[in-house]
Amino acid sequence: MDGIAQLINVLLGDPSLRAEKAAQALEHAQRWTIGHLCDEMEELYLRIFGS
Repeated sequence: MDGIAQLINVLLGDPSLRAEKAAQALEHAQRWTIGHLCDEMEELYLRIFGS
């Protein structure tokens, strides 16, 4: 699971993720550029809603 998906699961309250994984996901997400974040969000959107 990529960092953004982990972060979204944490924000939605997925109980299977522990605090350590949440911190790692947040740290990873903070290092991304805006362009990379947009690409990841587009990919996630397409996975959820289709093309």
